Amino acid sequence: MKIGISPHLIKSVATIYTGMYRVFMEFIDNSLDAAEDQFDDRTQSYARPIEIEIKFSGKSLEEFKVEITDNCKGINDLSKVVSSIGNSSKKADPFANGQFGFGMCSFIALCNKMTITSCIDGATQYRAEINSDIFDNDEIQDTEVIMSAEQTCLR
Repeated sequence: MKIGISPHLIKSVATIYTGMYRVFMEFIDNSLDAAEDQFDDRTQSYARPIEIEIKFSGKSLEEFKVEITDNCKGINDLSKVVSSIGNSSKKADPFANGQFGFGMCSFIALCNKMTITSCIDGATQYRAEINSDIFDNDEIQDTEVIMSAEQTCLR
């Protein structure tokens, strides 16, 4: 799969993320946006506790890994989210903060690779692997993102 916008533009936007905490907040914000369907306006509460966890692991810089997990609804169309950076479907949602989908690419400020795993309805697990070096390419056709789907969720 290819991203659908200039790789240089994405890398340029990612440079505004200058701190580790700002990058983490982008992903936490995405989790919170995904929890909105669990919010009940009548009771002003969530139908179930929303859990967002950030885990750090690795003994060296080469092994270092950050894992952000949540128990929210998941990404229904992961391939669309990855290929439509710059045109977020959340822009029409008055309660969501995402407008363009650039925040997902903030990982470029911190690391070389991001893997997104999304489990939908406890049945199918979708995965996208994005290497930061694809944003060094001049052409969209050179921006390969590895996509896969499995029948079992690994939560």
